[in-house]
Amino acid sequence: MGKSKLQLSIKIESMLRRTCVQSEEKLKHGETFRLDHRARMLQVSSGQLWITWDGEDYVLETGETMMFPTGTEDAVLSVPNKGESVFELLCMPPEESA
Repeated sequence: MGKSKLQLSIKIESMLRRTCVQSEEKLKHGETFRLDHRARMLQVSSGQLWITWDGEDYVLETGETMMFPTGTEDAVLSVPNKGESVFELLCMPPEESA
């Protein structure tokens, strides 16, 4: 796993206090969701989320957040276990999105 990318992506806690929710999505086992390059941050509300992005795989648990820097490739999301996952697409804080 790309630990430096993950560390970069998880400097989120202070940013979460200044974010807004763009949308809430549900994904069932066997389905995929393409997160296009315009989405910058997501947070898992429930379940687990498998993310394939920039040649690396990540598994996020409930409450975990991941940030995608501007200009990166699309990410593909799926649910690694039976059941479903709920996640929120989040707005970036204004000073971070410029």
